[in-house]
Amino acid sequence: IQAICDRARDAGSILVIGAPGMAAETPCRRHTAQQVLEWSDGPILLVPSGQTDTSHTLSRILVPLDGSSFAEAALAEATRLAQRTGAEVLLAHVIPDAAISLFGPPETVDIELRLQLDRRNEAAACGFLERTRRRFADQGVKVRSLCLSGDVRSMLQRTIERERPDLVVLSARGQGGRRCHDLSIGSTASYLL
Repeated sequence: IQAICDRARDAGSILVIGAPGMAAETPCRRHTAQQVLEWSDGPILLVPSGQTDTSHTLSRILVPLDGSSFAEAALAEATRLAQRTGAEVLLAHVIPDAAISLFGPPETVDIELRLQLDRRNEAAACGFLERTRRRFADQGVKVRSLCLSGDVRSMLQRTIERERPDLVVLSARGQGGRRCHDLSIGSTASYLL
């Protein structure tokens, strides 16, 4: 596993890992793939089982964005793939519910503050997505954006199920990676994998 992770660090390389399906899955294969995902800090492409048809071209690439530099790096890779294949890039951002520490029932001021935070976060996120969408559209990339609200992990999962992208390009860590330097893979990426 260490040799695989070391290989992923080589400049310009991307590590491609086959993820066995339910029928072919063994504890050893599952364990190895999970360890590589957790330990490697280089780019990784996880290919689900049954994806052996190379005649299929990409038509839609989903890129979850959270404003982090990690997500921007994933977006750059997705854009290169889209330019080569003519695929549409679907940008998605999920605005998490604003959190306020409560010690008992919320007071009117708490509710008003939460509504203000929700409105501010929505305006900032949707503005960011629209600027990003225009930037790539100006480069000739087919691009759409979705600005969603709710639980990040479940909303992204629903988006994947609804939009049925051919590929999801996401960073191993996002905004939380700024606070949790000891994690090689964040909770959202781990959940989606």
